[in-house]
Amino acid sequence: MRVTCTRTGALVLTTAYEPHMLKSHCLLTPGVWHAVTHLYQNAFVFSGDDVKDIEINFGMHKNIIEGLEAAGSNLQHVYFNSGGKWYGQAVGPIKTPCHESDPRSSLRPNPVAGVSRGSYMNITTSVALYAVICKELGLPLRFPGSDFAWNAVNDVTDVDLLSDATIHLSTHKACENQAYNINNGDLFRWKELWPKIAQYFGMETGPNLHIELVSMMGTPDKKQLWDKIVKKYGLISAGWDELATWPFADFVFNQPSDWFQNCNKLKQAGFHGMLVDTDKMYIRLFKEMAEKKMIPDYAAQAKPLGGPVKVEGRGTPAMPGAESASIE
Repeated sequence: MRVTCTRTGALVLTTAYEPHMLKSHCLLTPGVWHAVTHLYQNAFVFSGDDVKDIEINFGMHKNIIEGLEAAGSNLQHVYFNSGGKWYGQAVGPIKTPCHESDPRSSLRPNPVAGVSRGSYMNITTSVALYAVICKELGLPLRFPGSDFAWNAVNDVTDVDLLSDATIHLSTHKACENQAYNINNGDLFRWKELWPKIAQYFGMETGPNLHIELVSMMGTPDKKQLWDKIVKKYGLISAGWDELATWPFADFVFNQPSDWFQNCNKLKQAGFHGMLVDTDKMYIRLFKEMAEKKMIPDYAAQAKPLGGPVKVEGRGTPAMPGAESASIE
């Protein structure tokens, strides 16, 4: 559980917790919570079962509010971060652009981009680690999804932009009890963005590769290779399974329709920060990840480990096209 209680009275929840735990904690320490005026609920649990997800995540939200109320907090504003799935993206194709007044219509970003480890809705880490593995295997950076997703129109939201908008909405009374779409302010297609990502990592691109990242990136040889990469480049030590969120990456790279939203309502509410260039944002985030020693800083390194990684014996190859390499 990660809870941040600031001096300005803001309680920020960014990591999942047991539904009953924080409520109990509030009751046991009532004096600590009296100064809390704003609650920002950003925690999310993914289990793979839609019904279970609803029960768990609603339980977290319900229990923290009940706990704060019981502890005597001066709660004035509750912010709940939902997202583009509100419009039915997880079910199938949707009409675009999405509007807040749509029948399946908080801030509602599509995929969020930022620097983090294991944040389910953050696609940035998964893209970066996929690129690193491909580079170390001596492979081109091939898009690991469907041809439709390759050509689809998308938007994304920079996490810093999302934070700024959250503060704006929670401190302007006219924005109370409203839902707002948000994105960077531009649109993109992976087919246009992907070569720029490859260029940052010093890689060539190749034909699209229709693979399931959950299966391909979860094999023992990837964990072995990652351990070697961590040692070679002096990265922060983190377990391979704690970093990327491959199920969400598979979801994004196999989208069944365009994903983009109409954000006029947020502009009309007085927030005008949606001026982020998505291609430049990704490069900035990759650089920040390198500075934080989360991924190699290839611009400052001579070369990768040196050749494809060979997998001896039977089993899943390191990656399609890398069947003849060896971890030395």
